Amino acid sequence: MPDMNTTPSLGRLLAALALLGLTWTGEARAEPDDSGSEIRWGNGGKKDAFLYNALSTNHQANPVMVSVPLKDEYYASTTPAVELRYQLEDPNAREFMKYLVSCALEKGQTLSYKDRLGEAHTWEGAIGLCPEWAKDKASESCQKWVSACILARVNAYGYRVQLMMRGEHPSAPGLTPRPTVMTDPVLRYTRTRVESLLRCNAAAPGASRDCGYELSQREPQNPLAAGSVGSCKPGMDVELGVSDWSGSNMVFRVCEGLSACDSASSLAESEDPWGPAPTARFSCPRTGTFNVMMAPYDPRAGWGELKLKSLTSAAEYPAPEPEVFKTREGAFFGTLFGPNAVSPKLNIYVDEGGNVHRSVNYVQGSVYPKMYACNDPMWTNAEAYTTNRLCALMGQNCMAQPLGDCANFAKCSMAKDNDHYASCVGGDGNTYPEVITTFLHRPCDVVHDPQACGHKYYPAPPANK
Repeated sequence: MPDMNTTPSLGRLLAALALLGLTWTGEARAEPDDSGSEIRWGNGGKKDAFLYNALSTNHQANPVMVSVPLKDEYYASTTPAVELRYQLEDPNAREFMKYLVSCALEKGQTLSYKDRLGEAHTWEGAIGLCPEWAKDKASESCQKWVSACILARVNAYGYRVQLMMRGEHPSAPGLTPRPTVMTDPVLRYTRTRVESLLRCNAAAPGASRDCGYELSQREPQNPLAAGSVGSCKPGMDVELGVSDWSGSNMVFRVCEGLSACDSASSLAESEDPWGPAPTARFSCPRTGTFNVMMAPYDPRAGWGELKLKSLTSAAEYPAPEPEVFKTREGAFFGTLFGPNAVSPKLNIYVDEGGNVHRSVNYVQGSVYPKMYACNDPMWTNAEAYTTNRLCALMGQNCMAQPLGDCANFAKCSMAKDNDHYASCVGGDGNTYPEVITTFLHRPCDVVHDPQACGHKYYPAPPANK
């Protein structure tokens, strides 16, 4: 019986499990990540936390979780729900709880826990797929929505991958496309904040310094300020300029893709602001996207107002989410919760002394047999993609049962906009309307094997490029 803490080979196998996280597609909010950065929605949920934690993969705790409210008192050491006592002493369980609360509850709703060392942990609601869970048990529909959301956000490698989620939930704004996408302050595939976003200790004025830049909207209602993502036609010349400018002299920098950058890797930087209104010219990268960061010309000066616009027809700034996340990946649905929702070959729990016990065996198929996933038919090597996306090794220790083509094998029906899936049929023959469809920026964002992430419409660039 291998132990996840002591078996390197199993850890390496499970590192192949590439499940996503996302940046929030709902209202703007900030959430700190491991680097101290604030982002609109944290992702990068570590795969071990979802496969092997003392809550969802604890046979006693799992069904009890959904039978009681998501309230502090039900997870404290004195809780009347004895199956939940001590389980949040497991770091994996705390990571799992972070994503469960953010998916289930809405802004302003929280759950807190103080561990045996006296450290307080607080998790905040965000998407609001099941806000009633804060006061009562979770309905079956709520459990399914939250399950789909959690699985869409898992990231085997522990770094952030941005995506868009869509679904036919009756009230969650996080599943509705937004008109803008926020620039990510963290280097692609890392948890490291871009150096240029740190405070300047001493630096010469100008656009090329690697400090003192910001992404936050100084005017939250101004979508034309820096800090957003734009789209363009690869290879075409783009000119980005200023439509309105007041206050202190400002500079801006253009970066490729969705993440901020330092001067050496930028696409362009604005010209000297003491002359005419600053502009930046660049060739549209092959990703077809760019983002903008801004700063005062002099880091000691105050901030002015800077509104940007594309001066060429080859680009759109800012770009709406559907223009940034064009690759429909597939869909998640089913449930992580309830009786028989976890393979009997796994059982993780925390005893009264705070010791974590991880009983882990190889599982043929899914660790969660009632959780399903299907792939969009546009993948050119769907079987390889699904194996990389869901499973540790060729059908073993998967996060969900892969059903194949969403249209044919999962019998998914399309929503009215003919863009995302409205319902799908699971491996149990039941129809699930609680479906979350995921959209990627680039085909290889999650599966870093170019042989597996080929796509008919959007050619995959080399992995990690």
